[in-house]
Order: sequence, then C-alpha cells, then structure tokens
Amino acid sequence: MENKNTNEFDMEGMTKKIESMTEFRHVGDLEAFPDYDLDDKKKEKPNKTVAIVVLVSSLAVIIFGVISFFYIIPNLLENQEAARDREAAYAVMHLIETHTRDVTIDSERDLELIRGQYFALTDAQKALVENAADLTDALAYVQLLQDRLVAEELIAAIDFIHVNSLTVRDAEMVQSLRDHYNSLTFAQRQLVTNYEKIAEFEEAILLRAAEEQNRQIEAEQIAAEQEAQQSEEIEEEESGGILDWFRGLFTN
Repeated sequence: MENKNTNEFDMEGMTKKIESMTEFRHVGDLEAFPDYDLDDKKKEKPNKTVAIVVLVSSLAVIIFGVISFFYIIPNLLENQEAARDREAAYAVMHLIETHTRDVTIDSERDLELIRGQYFALTDAQKALVENAADLTDALAYVQLLQDRLVAEELIAAIDFIHVNSLTVRDAEMVQSLRDHYNSLTFAQRQLVTNYEKIAEFEEAILLRAAEEQNRQIEAEQIAAEQEAQQSEEIEEEESGGILDWFRGLFTN
C-alpha cells in the first residue's frame, strides 16, 4: 500500500512541476529557472542536424571536386580532343576519297594540296585517316603518267631518226639524245623502250667518221701522187727543153 501511494504521489508531483514550467513559459516569467532556456533546448537538436547536413554537403562538394579534377574534367577534355581529331581526320579522308577516284596527269596539284593537309595533322589524327594509302597510290600513279609522257617524247625523237641516213654532221643531234636520256630518272629510263637505238646511232656516227677519215686519207694520197707525177712531168719537160736548146746550138 505504501509503494502504491508513493508512486501516485511522485506522479502527481511531476505533473505539477510540468504544469508550473508550462505556466512560466506562457507568461514569459522564467526567472524562477534562470539556467533553463526552452528555446535553446528546442533549437539544439535542429542546429546539430543542420551542422551535420552542412558538413556532409561540404564533404560531398569536395569529393565531387576531386573526382571532377582527376577524372571527369580530364575525360571531358580527352573526349573533346578526340572529337576534334576525328573531325580533322574525316575532313582529309573525304578529300582523299573525292580526288582519288579518277586520277589524271592534271590531278597532281590537288593531290599535293591534300598531302600537305595530311602532313599538317597530328600523329593521332593521321592514325585515323584510313585511306591514306589511297593518296600515296594516287600520287605514285600521277608520277607514272608524267614519267610516261617524258619517255614517250624521247621515244618519238629516237624513232624519227633512221640509222642509215646518219652522217658525221648528225653527231651533235645523236649526242643530244644521249644527254637527254642520261638526264632522266631511273624510272623514266625504264620506260624508254627503244633506248638501244641511241647506241646504234653512236656506232653509226663513229663508222661514218672513220669512213670519211679514210676517204680523206685516200684523197690526200691520190693528191700527193698526182702532185708527184705532175712534178716529174714538169721536170721531164724542162730537161727535154734544155737538151733541145743545146742541140740547137750545136746544129747551128
């Protein structure tokens, strides 16, 4: 019975205490409790929550900044650079594709301009140009066409000459053919299919020169013999005239 009464008394006392605190809070008279501030007690928990939220937010911002600095921003920059590389490479690829379809001897200028643009690319951009070999092949074909044109001009000049009609006076012309042939590149020489005729012309000129020299020697010999014979005849005539003169003296 005493325990029950004690419990009932304590409950009533606690209730009265709470009612008195509530009464003071309503009337604003908290002088009886100078060290007790209900507003501070109520604000204490929310302030801690805000501080935690601010701290967590700050840490999140810092972590995001670190991730951005080391991962996101570099990846974005790398992706932008890769996009620029692809754009530059695709532009050159399009030019190569367009100008290597029908290549002629007049395509050299355009192809050289494209090659200049290709070499202006970075190594990474060059690696993306998938048809670079087509540009190389097109330039090689243009060079072949040019070499053929040079070779065909010399072939025509050689065919114009007939070996049997050559004389010593044609030696300079044959020498010019030889000099022209020697000035060609190795690839161009390979295209001159009748270059052996130049050697035939040179042999013919040498033969004609030898023949002419022999004829000149023979002519000189004949002239010398004729001159000697004439000298003998003159001497004989002069000797005969002197004898006739002496005979006339003695006869008279």
